[in-house]
Amino acid sequence: MNVFFMIKKIENNHTCVACNDIRNQYFTSKLIKELIRDEVRDKPNVKPKDIIERSRRDYGRPLSYYYTYNGKELALNEIYGNDSLSLSSFNILH
Repeated sequence: MNVFFMIKKIENNHTCVACNDIRNQYFTSKLIKELIRDEVRDKPNVKPKDIIERSRRDYGRPLSYYYTYNGKELALNEIYGNDSLSLSSFNILH
């Protein structure tokens, strides 16, 4: 059976209830890391609450503090390296 159809009109409003639920997490820590890497490189002491506010302003979506904090930590580790791994490479002489 060969079925052919054509879309004549499309509404560009996404009305899926699950997707519009504020608790639905679009932003993972890894995605947040990608979005804020340059900002963290320029300003390593930026606070998670400032990142959350910028996301609300720029993307219209609030971020959870948990994902934002972890995203910032991932960005710092990517930029500067992991402290614990760096320190473990030193031989401590007594």
